[in-house]
Amino acid sequence: MTGKERALRAIHGDATDRPSALPSIDVAYAPGCIGRKVGECFRSPELHAKALMGALDTFPEIDGLYVNLCLSDKKLTRLPNGLYDDGFGLHWFVPEDDVGTVKVHEIEELDDERMDGISSLQFGILETFAAIEPHYKENYLIIPGITGPYSQLVFMMGLENVMVMMYDEPEELKEAISKRVRHAISWLDELIALGAEAVWIGEGAASSSLISPACYAEFVAPYARELVAAARERGIPCFMHVCGNIVPSIREIASTGLSAIDVDYMVPMSLVREHCGPGTCIKGNLNPMDLLSKSSEEVYQICRGIYEETAGPMILGTGCLVAPHTPRENIDAMVRASKSAAGSKC
Repeated sequence: MTGKERALRAIHGDATDRPSALPSIDVAYAPGCIGRKVGECFRSPELHAKALMGALDTFPEIDGLYVNLCLSDKKLTRLPNGLYDDGFGLHWFVPEDDVGTVKVHEIEELDDERMDGISSLQFGILETFAAIEPHYKENYLIIPGITGPYSQLVFMMGLENVMVMMYDEPEELKEAISKRVRHAISWLDELIALGAEAVWIGEGAASSSLISPACYAEFVAPYARELVAAARERGIPCFMHVCGNIVPSIREIASTGLSAIDVDYMVPMSLVREHCGPGTCIKGNLNPMDLLSKSSEEVYQICRGIYEETAGPMILGTGCLVAPHTPRENIDAMVRASKSAAGSKC
């Protein structure tokens, strides 16, 4: 059974030869597998794809990885202050050894004409996914990301502006988020055209650490449901990831109709199962800092505990992204734990 087959069967709740192991490897970790810097891969889809393929060569027994936040060098302009203008209203700081962050939001008002434009993150993810060679897509579940409608708006305008608008201009804000659904569905369709068989919807800005459950229900959930429904209509399973402790909003997140939920390390897998039901695939939730700092035997034992805690369909993953410099033997320990759990109900 290939890694892709194993992961897809886990998503659908079907039996597998062993439980799926899919650590959240993306552009933060993969460049080290080919001796390149994170920053240069974050800006270059060609290098990014090579890094991801290098990670799969390094860990051939994992079941897949993510195409996560990144930019396209074709759209970037280097500014005199060292930042990168993405052409869509954002100025990015891209350090040599880390992923990029937004330092300047040019868009401040909802009536800015750029509000109806494409997200710059879309280009990087599409181009990276397209550059991954067919052999890898045949054997591994390569999960490209779509920034969720709410988080798209946060990227475009900044979290503080959006949070103020929740109280000052709630109806106008909801109209703006609704427009981003159309762009997210277009993004989905482009990924499907490139051969995507599952997608990852990132709503990191909707964390319960940032907004209340009531705000999630009003400003995030309705638009996430539209996007998830569009994926279901197209026969594409989708993972939903909301950063941090999502316990206060777990019921609303579960109500979006997601195929699978990707949970952070501080969220008990048993609680997620309780709210998401017996048929939803749960991916998680090894603490990336444990993966980084503990011994391989400790990682193995923690992973066995996660398998034992999580009834029903699951994929062993990391509760957030695999950190740079994580020991290779610790990622191997995740696979070893999966193999040792063969015969468990997946």
